[in-house]
Amino acid sequence: MYYPRPDRASLEAAMFRLISTALLLLGTAAHPLRATAAGCSIPDAYTHRTTITWDSFLVTLATDRPAYAIGDSVHFWLSFENTGTSQDTIPNPNSISPMDAIVVLPASCDSVGQEGCRWLYLFPNLVSQFGVSVILGPGECAVYQHAWDGIDYYGSPIAPGTYTVFGGMTSSNLHFHAPPGGIKLNIQLESPVPTREITWGAIKAKYSD
Repeated sequence: MYYPRPDRASLEAAMFRLISTALLLLGTAAHPLRATAAGCSIPDAYTHRTTITWDSFLVTLATDRPAYAIGDSVHFWLSFENTGTSQDTIPNPNSISPMDAIVVLPASCDSVGQEGCRWLYLFPNLVSQFGVSVILGPGECAVYQHAWDGIDYYGSPIAPGTYTVFGGMTSSNLHFHAPPGGIKLNIQLESPVPTREITWGAIKAKYSD
């Protein structure tokens, strides 16, 4: 049986489809939990939260605590709930994936791109191509969860103080476009409480009075 030899254009088109599919699967596999469901049900663990209204979306940013000892794990929640009566879209202007981002900066920083502002935590670290917009119907919610191990992004010591968590959808240059400038929530990072060794002698002395 005779099989015609494919021309160069056909081979290049096939190779492009193969590479595109591989990159898309890579971006999907590397992405953290991304759930779309009817309504937003925020777990009780996320006790520290703030919300804003953008377009037809109720945007929520939350952490599991308002204050942490330096080095503690920090868990983030970001959600977009369509509170309107029709389908709405969170745009993807630069066709990147993942779109959602969390950045932790000193509270003195008003924006992610402010000069001299060094982030402590940054997601995403790697931007993959071939992302898609997020389309939500009335009452639907897009949920994103991330976790930070509490270690400075650059490995530098962290000073106790107030820090700002920025969340939202971002383009390739870490510019928050949904909502514009991002949603912000302050957290406290505190020095670890030193533990004092308790000896048997100290216990006897305490209860011998």
